[in-house]
Amino acid sequence: MAAPAQIQCVAVVVVVVVVVVVVVVVVVVVVYSCSRRSSSSSRVVVIVVVVASAAPAVVVVVVVVVVVVV
Repeated sequence: MAAPAQIQCVAVVVVVVVVVVVVVVVVVVVVYSCSRRSSSSSRVVVIVVVVASAAPAVVVVVVVVVVVVV
């Protein structure tokens, strides 16, 4: 059986992943709805903003997973 500390770490990882997924989904939905109304030039800016906002979240998830696994 897993130790309580491991269970806590797994719970933290799950929460972080869920939060990141929710944020990414919300951003994608907002971006999609905005890009349908705007020109193609602003779509590039929106994509850059999405990538820039998603990158730190992905890094945080990777770091948390590495810390928990190691």
